[in-house]
Amino acid sequence: MTSGRARLRVAVLVVLALCALVACSGGGGPAPPKPATGCVGTPDSQLVTLTDDRRSQNSDNVVPVLRSTVASAPLTTALRRVSEALSQDELLGLNRAVALDGTDPAQAARNFLERRRITVGLTGGSGTIVVAAADFSESRALAAVYVAVLDAAGYHARVRIFRDREVLQPALQSGQAQVTPEYAATLTTFLAAKAGRLDGGPSNEIDRTMAVLRPLAAARGLTVLDPARATDQNAFAVTKATAERLGVETLSDLAAKCPGGVTLGGTAECPQRPFCQPILEKSYGLKITGFTALDSDGPVTRRALQQGRVLVGEVFSSDADVVSAGG
Repeated sequence: MTSGRARLRVAVLVVLALCALVACSGGGGPAPPKPATGCVGTPDSQLVTLTDDRRSQNSDNVVPVLRSTVASAPLTTALRRVSEALSQDELLGLNRAVALDGTDPAQAARNFLERRRITVGLTGGSGTIVVAAADFSESRALAAVYVAVLDAAGYHARVRIFRDREVLQPALQSGQAQVTPEYAATLTTFLAAKAGRLDGGPSNEIDRTMAVLRPLAAARGLTVLDPARATDQNAFAVTKATAERLGVETLSDLAAKCPGGVTLGGTAECPQRPFCQPILEKSYGLKITGFTALDSDGPVTRRALQQGRVLVGEVFSSDADVVSAGG
């Protein structure tokens, strides 16, 4: 997950018949690139992510962040229960319910809490708690989960939406909000930059990231609780048909099966961003034979993948409309 990005979380599924897909790659549109010795994508409406088996991305696990003045039980108990239950599959399910099925975030949150029996025995809370959310679907859904679990513990909780982290974090520090769902590696990078720190930073190991993050947060009057297993970080998708044809589930598989290279699509900054094209080349030795500038994890990227115009596309690990190739 790249610091400062403007994230589009309203997933758009473009369901195309196979004949239409073929037409898009023929006379009706630009043909898929066909490097002489590289791999090409196979058109398909379904997308899958390839496992980052060398853990090339920083650990952007979901973490509850709160003002240190309210960091005591039962509030911390309630939030820790959420983190303990929030696996990658649960986060994907939450995102699918809200972004694809149109479920109200508050109802999706209640469904998650009830299914995992997270609120059983919670009690003792009182007073008003404002949960800050950034202005994208996943943050709103996670904030709704925090509100629901805090309400169950006896608090009167509500969500307040902020445009982005640059506005949200000062609001948290000033007391306009008391709690927010955050992302460990991205927040570490953000706070380190604010502190003028050039040494250290987030890691691909969550324990190391947390060891850097916690003192940075504490210096600003914030407490970071234990992270969930769920992450929202850069991921790379192919069509299901491509994965099945090549027999790949991981990025290492793709590099081995496509020594001649692959075509890549993503944000215009992807060739320069360390955790996009450079990490594929450095960590996996994957040869990029062509890059196409698309949108930020949105419908343009989906269409390019589905039509076979690029083989690999930059997405995020918790996107509602993709599943793991090995899932």
